[in-house]
Amino acid sequence: MLVTDGLFDVLLGRVSPVPRTVFDNDSLWLQIQAMGNPAMVPRQRIATVPYAFRSGYADTAAVALSGGGVNYALVYTVAQSGGDFTSVAAALAAIPGGVGPYLIRVMPGIYPEPGLSIPANVTLRGAGRDCCILDLTMISAAVAMSESSATIEGFDIRAMGIDITAMDITLCDNDITNPLADGIQIRGVEVNAVVHDCRIHDCQDWGVVVRDAAQAFIHDNLIYDNGSGGVLFNEAGGSVSNNKVLHNDVYGVQVVGIVTSVSGLIVDDNKIGHNFVGISLRQGWPDSRVVSNDIFDNDDIGVEIIDGSPVVVANTITRSNTGIAIDNGGTTWPAKIVGSNIWLNLQYGIDCPAADGAKGVISSNIIVGNNVRDINYPDPVALLPTFNNNTFDTTVPNPLAPGLYNVDSQGVAVIP
Repeated sequence: MLVTDGLFDVLLGRVSPVPRTVFDNDSLWLQIQAMGNPAMVPRQRIATVPYAFRSGYADTAAVALSGGGVNYALVYTVAQSGGDFTSVAAALAAIPGGVGPYLIRVMPGIYPEPGLSIPANVTLRGAGRDCCILDLTMISAAVAMSESSATIEGFDIRAMGIDITAMDITLCDNDITNPLADGIQIRGVEVNAVVHDCRIHDCQDWGVVVRDAAQAFIHDNLIYDNGSGGVLFNEAGGSVSNNKVLHNDVYGVQVVGIVTSVSGLIVDDNKIGHNFVGISLRQGWPDSRVVSNDIFDNDDIGVEIIDGSPVVVANTITRSNTGIAIDNGGTTWPAKIVGSNIWLNLQYGIDCPAADGAKGVISSNIIVGNNVRDINYPDPVALLPTFNNNTFDTTVPNPLAPGLYNVDSQGVAVIP
């Protein structure tokens, strides 16, 4: 070792190897002692970099088995080279069953797969939806999730749909397309699923379908360019929250039927625009709520209420042909339109097109700037909504609802 003016350098461990166990300690110090003399001061604290010495051995497995705060019973890695398997199907087939939970990590790449069936208690985690592709289109296969407590996250999924028929299913941070049918189907009594932070697009039919008394919670997704529509609830319950539902060919969100075996449906805090109809409500139960949505630029109707009695509260509905259309004269409960801004629609703010009228309460709304008429209904009509405390435009009044006036259920003008 060369010493120049008291300065020298040495590679620790070159002469006497440093045991790996030394770095098991949280606090280490380096001191120098020359030829039996007392140790020199001050000592030098060994900080972060030397601990990289441990990276060459078993810490990797320990971290994998407890990744994300979950203690996994088994972890497999799928990679095009260097992993435990080269296909997702092979990794799924190797899951032993039992309680789990199990993790399958999939490295970046394109994985042509046959139909996949996700076992119970398995998390299938891709490297990211922009770099990890599950391609099931070559043989027109689907992804089946028929066992409980399974999760798929971080993939671009190109398949003939994802079919969910089990409890406690999660889809998150995926890009999902289906050129032949629905993107996601959630169905069955006691089935429940959460779909969040996904892009769901370019499906021939619906982006998401929930039916047969299932419960689904659809939130924070981008749902666009689907053929039949963005989200369909058919005799099912749950919520559609904080999504962007845009440019779907027919419906943004449609609700058809609410059954008594599930709770009602809430559609809240979404941006729903550039569809043919923004929201279509066709159910006979009174517990659906449409709350605080931005509904804009839909080609025909912002909110359509047919044979139903929902509560529509605190929405902004603008620049559609008609803001709200109500055709529910035969229902048992009245629809309630409350506290909404219904502005700048090309034809009507609220339209009650049926000759037998529309049963409902329209209260505390600001309905102005609609190009033809703020409120429209046939004259004479058998049944009118009850109008209370609304603000109308003075420039294009309905003869029965001029200026800032309202009418009661008999068509008699009343002052707010």
